[in-house]
Amino acid sequence: MDLITFILTSLLIGFLLHFISDPIKKEIEKLKHRRKIAEVIDQLPGPKWYPIVGCAWLFLMAERKDFWKVLRKRCDMYKPLFRTWMGKYPIIHVMKAEHVEIVLNNSFEKSLLYRFFIPWAGTGLFLQPDISIWRSRRKILTPTFHFAILDDFQDIFNEKSQTLVKLLSEKSNGEYFEVTNLLARCSLDFICETAMGTKINALENDSEFLKAVFELPQLITYRTYTPLLHNDFIFKFTQLKKKQDKLLSIVHGFSRKVIREKREKLQNNNQLKKRTSEEEKIMGRKERKAFLDLLLEGNTMLSDEEIRQEVDTFVLAGHDTTAVAIGWTLFALANYPDIQAKVQAELDEIFQGKERPMTPEDIIRLKYLDRVIKEVLRLYVPAHIVGRKLDKEIVLDNLKIPHGVMVSVDLFQLHRDPEQWPDPERFDPDRFLPEIASQRHPYAYCPFSAGPRNCIGRKFAARITKTEVAWILRRFNIKSIETPQNVEVYSEVLMRPQNGLHIALQERQ
Repeated sequence: MDLITFILTSLLIGFLLHFISDPIKKEIEKLKHRRKIAEVIDQLPGPKWYPIVGCAWLFLMAERKDFWKVLRKRCDMYKPLFRTWMGKYPIIHVMKAEHVEIVLNNSFEKSLLYRFFIPWAGTGLFLQPDISIWRSRRKILTPTFHFAILDDFQDIFNEKSQTLVKLLSEKSNGEYFEVTNLLARCSLDFICETAMGTKINALENDSEFLKAVFELPQLITYRTYTPLLHNDFIFKFTQLKKKQDKLLSIVHGFSRKVIREKREKLQNNNQLKKRTSEEEKIMGRKERKAFLDLLLEGNTMLSDEEIRQEVDTFVLAGHDTTAVAIGWTLFALANYPDIQAKVQAELDEIFQGKERPMTPEDIIRLKYLDRVIKEVLRLYVPAHIVGRKLDKEIVLDNLKIPHGVMVSVDLFQLHRDPEQWPDPERFDPDRFLPEIASQRHPYAYCPFSAGPRNCIGRKFAARITKTEVAWILRRFNIKSIETPQNVEVYSEVLMRPQNGLHIALQERQ
């Protein structure tokens, strides 16, 4: 090799090493960090794990209907602090209030398994991983959940609840029927009209959008429990991916169409807006605006696609959780007739048997119903798992947990901790009397998560639940086939009854 060739070769090698050394160093650092995580994680108790599948073999060997039993058995064996591996991802499971407080105050980013929802909701507020963007979005969106906005929506809540009661009255012959489908349709009506300002009349009509919204969570859940499908490259070639793309095209197409029409209307109604404002001054009327209207008119600097993500997040996070919570509330009231009677006595005192709409002032007066719903969310919390990724190193029971570890907060177990909840399986709304609740650890009860990233829609969900349950109990007495002892549940995105909820209604005199 002559001198010039040697010099050029050396320069080329040096040039390549300069540009590839940083990526190599970064990859080495990642491997070292993963090894450190693995060494720490495996100091904790937990089920046996295997390459590729981790501890997911427990689910691969079980049927869907048994996933919940697998979860609970695993928890009973290793609680209150243990580890699992979901494929290649290590997960720490916590369920003590002291541990939960540390985790939720030292983790911002959602668990990696939430990424399967990104194709639907994008990186809206619920899934946004960047804390600076999240803070900006939260600041924009918080005013849209103000009590005054909820008060404006009360007419919608009343209207949809009355439609539901009308449909239920046709079944109030004392025979049992499955009610969760009607509750889900009613919740979707609530969400679409308040979030988008669009009526879809899901209680009375079927549509492609309705079916897609119901099917997508089931598809995502299946992928979550199947480690092989966590890999995007493999998932891309499956029939499941084709089905997901079809469902997403329906959901996104609907949202984009509504946004486009709203945007066009907003740009062309300046004169109409002026006339409406004059009418409001004269007649004392105020235009009711949906979540989408507030975003479009608020000069938020969000693109239409970013707005679409927030609207779809509202639909994703709002409709199903609310429907499931209402279903469990009816289930509880049916199983505890003495508590049902107390709720009805409170309603009778407020409404005096009149069929008038509910007002925001009525909602405030429903103190006992409020406690009943809180106790329902303790025992039958719909979103029973909160998944986070640690921002920084934390210490749990003298064990240093490195940053980047995924943590699963088991709310089902947290809400049954006998140290915080004596006789935890007993249904007792008076646990939430102020003088009793003040004695518990502040993180012993987290149905809407807690810490800086708690659920922005919790007041919205509470308003819907109170309104709908109150309308039903004003009209009917409820019985249930399912009991706390025999009800079987699915462990999915939400904790829901496997066979639905079968209730019988009797018109109140």
